[in-house]
Amino acid sequence: MINRVAKYTKNIYVTTLSLDGTTAKFASMNGEITVTSDGVDFSIHGSNNDTVLKETDWFKKNRTWPADGVQ
Repeated sequence: MINRVAKYTKNIYVTTLSLDGTTAKFASMNGEITVTSDGVDFSIHGSNNDTVLKETDWFKKNRTWPADGVQ
C-alpha cells in the first residue's frame, strides 16, 4: 500500500503499527484518523498525534521510501 500511495503523497497516516512484524504485537500510532473538508481545503488529524508514517523511527528502521514516491 505504501508504495502505491507514495506516488501521490508523502503524508501517510496509520492507526496502528506492528511492533514485531507479526499480528501478535501492535502499538497505537495516529489513533483515530479524521479527515475534514470545507469543499476546498482539507485537514487530517489523528487522535493520538499527527505524525506522518515516513517520519517515524519504525519506518526508518523497517522500510525504505519508494524512489518514485513524493519527496
